[in-house]
Amino acid sequence: MSKNKLHSNDKVTILEKKNEFIKLFQEFISSYPYTQAGLRHQKVYHEERKKGKENFQAIEEAFKSGEDVNEKVLLQLLPYAQTANNSEKNVWIHHAAAITKDIKEWFESAGWKKPEDWSKIAQAIFNFVCCCNNDSTQLAKACKDFSLLACTKGFQTEMLK
Repeated sequence: MSKNKLHSNDKVTILEKKNEFIKLFQEFISSYPYTQAGLRHQKVYHEERKKGKENFQAIEEAFKSGEDVNEKVLLQLLPYAQTANNSEKNVWIHHAAAITKDIKEWFESAGWKKPEDWSKIAQAIFNFVCCCNNDSTQLAKACKDFSLLACTKGFQTEMLK
């Protein structure tokens, strides 16, 4: 049997998971979005998204002016956790943060990156965001292209909010 064909048991499991997802999603829709917590979450999300767009526009303008934007890309286009240390820096604070401390220190101490990698990484992130901003229908292609770059190993595209 081909690897692409599902067994009937697999189809049942997928159908069960789909039904479970639909049930949980309906429960979520009826119990969370319009509560105080849900409305607060939506407000925070919209504020963070607005700030992310502002960050990108400022970085794009700086790039067009010939400025080196690598550091700004790493600080203002990646989602940082709201910590005392991060709040003191000019980073993009996000409620669904992937980064809790200095990203360079984190990746270098894990052995994933070397100091000389960061300019390529920043350029890859900037190109990814530009691609998605210019044509949102290219998200899947942009994710695939980003993940295939040698310099982006260790970065997950979901880190790029």
